[in-house]
Amino acid sequence: MSNTLEILVDTLDDEISEEIKHLNSLTKWTSEKWNLLESLISRLESLQYQQFILKEHRYKAGVIGNSFIYKVSEKRRGLFAPYRGKSVRVICVGSGRFDRTVMVKPID
Repeated sequence: MSNTLEILVDTLDDEISEEIKHLNSLTKWTSEKWNLLESLISRLESLQYQQFILKEHRYKAGVIGNSFIYKVSEKRRGLFAPYRGKSVRVICVGSGRFDRTVMVKPID
């Protein structure tokens, strides 16, 4: 992880938080959980979250359903460059062996 990206716990309390909690409350990947994930992704897209694929070892995005707040520095380059000087909410919505698919949006 780069020293220009500060990771904080997501303490936001909104409708997305409720959907994430409901998704994480199910322990097995049943059809219900897959449907909740699809619903969450659709909701995030409607709220204009951007989708990125990150390397897990650099960003520690974790598993599907994890949510973090990243404080992006003014000097940040790469995927997070458009968010310089802002805090962004990052929600993991997909995982592979080394990559994580996340949805990102600045928060106020």
